[in-house]
Amino acid sequence: MRTAIPVNMIRNYFFIIIIIFAFHLGLSGCGYKGPKPHIKEFVENHWKHPLPAMGKKPEGLNPESISMDPSSCAGCHSEQFEAWQTSKHSHALGPGLMGQLVDLDPEKPGNFDACLKCHTPLAEQQETIIAAVKNSTDTDSVKGLHCLGCHVRDWKWYGPTSRNSTAPEPGDKPDPELAQKRIHGGFTENPAFSDSYFCASCHQFPENWRKLNGKLIENTYNEWKDSSYPEKGIHCQSCHMPERAHLWKGIHDPEMTKSGVDIKLDYSTSLDTISATLKITNSGTGHYFPTYVVPMVFVYAAQFDENNNEIENTRFEYIIGRKTDMSIQNELFDTRIAPGKTSTIEYDKKRESNARFFTVWIVVEPDYFYAQLYRNWLTRDKSARSKKLMQEALELTQKNIFEIYREKRIIK
Repeated sequence: MRTAIPVNMIRNYFFIIIIIFAFHLGLSGCGYKGPKPHIKEFVENHWKHPLPAMGKKPEGLNPESISMDPSSCAGCHSEQFEAWQTSKHSHALGPGLMGQLVDLDPEKPGNFDACLKCHTPLAEQQETIIAAVKNSTDTDSVKGLHCLGCHVRDWKWYGPTSRNSTAPEPGDKPDPELAQKRIHGGFTENPAFSDSYFCASCHQFPENWRKLNGKLIENTYNEWKDSSYPEKGIHCQSCHMPERAHLWKGIHDPEMTKSGVDIKLDYSTSLDTISATLKITNSGTGHYFPTYVVPMVFVYAAQFDENNNEIENTRFEYIIGRKTDMSIQNELFDTRIAPGKTSTIEYDKKRESNARFFTVWIVVEPDYFYAQLYRNWLTRDKSARSKKLMQEALELTQKNIFEIYREKRIIK
């Protein structure tokens, strides 16, 4: 005899099925679609290149609050200023860039645009640089990417929303009533300063730019956008500006780099062979490890004798990175690790009779591409001024090399 199912139970089953179906649809379409419209509009206006000159300074403001010198901000923002001084942003106009610019024709300022739009975005900075190239003077006053580059347009100040309990969350429309009339004649709060899209102007090439193997040369924002980080609410600033610290630590910082990956080594030996498997997982980086074409990560493994001397012909090398030719016209390889993914590297070599130790170590060269560029530049027919700057830049790249991992095993 067939048992009748109560009508209310059928309704409950139907309701559950609808919920499951709706949940499935939600998951299947929950990929990050990009910044909210008001954030997109603000950022694209804020970073509309070339940035116009600041114009006439407004009357009635403290002269120190309208200075182009970032040190003038330190009186009230000492913590941010001191952090900025240690950052790569403060050195955005380094000898490597100036070494390329000094031989350009200053009568054709368009030649400078591609580099300066990010390294020194303010019109006043760019005027100083072009004049320095023309007159063979220094650029010490330019200061790289500084406070005004991000926070000031037309002598109007902009910044992130207040961290008090009444402030809108990142992504919400700012409430004009929250803008406080403080120094600078007031500033405009905007959640865009806490959104990754704010960084995309310099850390993402436009879609219509040249691609290698279908990938833009600078693709960091897209790498983040395609990861799980947007759905988790983790933006560039979450890692590179924790608690709004103006540090922007990245691939040049050993601890920051270490925190981005998990590394596991499995090792075994036999009478005639040494085998090892190294797994490197991009566990804490919201973009490829490493991003861009400049850094390279070198994985080495080798056998050593009882005196810790490396035994010839036992070394293994693997490179993690995206390598191009010097003209950046061709991609040679791309072995970078996507967010959440793992690279598995195998070592399998003859066990040498005098081998006593097996060591694996990982070296990061944050400026690898630049170092090759500078070496090549020094062999070319360039001005003495240019070569002097390039030699200085090359020496700096070598000081930036560091290890993030070293594991030594006794061979039994």
